Amino acid sequence: MRAPDLLAALVPEDWTGEEALHMVNALNQAIEAIWKVHGEAMADILFQRLDARARAAESEEDSPF
Repeated sequence: MRAPDLLAALVPEDWTGEEALHMVNALNQAIEAIWKVHGEAMADILFQRLDARARAAESEEDSPF
């Protein structure tokens, strides 16, 4: 089973739409807090990954196969 499916299984089905919206807002606030504390380090990792993908794409373009 994939991670999103496992997480969906943990979400209570008896929540109201309002309760679900409150949880989404709380999760968004948690995400904002994580970015505030760790954003620079996370951005460095994301840029490293993008750079690695770009280099891999360039080397594939140079390949004769």
